[in-house]
Amino acid sequence: MLLKSPNFENRGKIPRKYTAEGNNINPCLTIEEIPGQTQSLCISMEEPEKNLTHWLIFNVPVLDFIEENAHIGIEAINDFLTYEYIGPGPQQKEQHLVFYVFALDSVLTIGYGKSIIEVKIAMRNHIIATAALEGIYTGSRSTIRQCE
Repeated sequence: MLLKSPNFENRGKIPRKYTAEGNNINPCLTIEEIPGQTQSLCISMEEPEKNLTHWLIFNVPVLDFIEENAHIGIEAINDFLTYEYIGPGPQQKEQHLVFYVFALDSVLTIGYGKSIIEVKIAMRNHIIATAALEGIYTGSRSTIRQCE
């Protein structure tokens, strides 16, 4: 399975539009080579170095294109305690973010209001394929000079 975006290259710069400094909406995502037995998808955006999940949606229909500002599937409570996509912010350091797509062999039988941990536990034995797309964002605060 392959995960791509028409908005940025793998390991490329995430456009400001898809950050907390912009419109704070998810970018378009394209999913290729989805296994035939896939019953649902789970999509997340994570910041591995900080162990933060910015966005996680599950029970997404099997689609090969996710629109920007998507409102599909069921959103889990992210690490910012909201049910929405939270893009990278204006931190001074470069932020490394990873979008993941998980192909699942079933629709998860958990409902709305679940935490990221609850979703990951529920999907653990149902993942049949995974793909990742990495992006980098350097916030506006990176240009502020520090007092010495």
